[in-house]
Amino acid sequence: MIDPGPAKYTAKSSFQSSSGMEIAKDALDHDLGHFGNESLRNYPFDDNTKNRLIAHIRLDAAQAAINSKRIANDLRLIKVLALLLFAFEAVNFFYPLR
Repeated sequence: MIDPGPAKYTAKSSFQSSSGMEIAKDALDHDLGHFGNESLRNYPFDDNTKNRLIAHIRLDAAQAAINSKRIANDLRLIKVLALLLFAFEAVNFFYPLR
């Protein structure tokens, strides 16, 4: 396999981005040739390697979707617990136990 070398970013640097999504979008746009006069990047992979990479990409995407759902569920639980804690503290403020 031939190393295509470092990516040349003409948009904002991936290190200056605050979001992982922005970094991924920037890398994808670069590889698709959306910046300047660059054409679509051509990687010298055979069909077997391409198919293996596609399988790994699909696995990564599925795992990212599952993790996103878990994070959303965890945040929902944290919100509910924070609301319950706030309600308990509000009741305790107006009606102290002592």
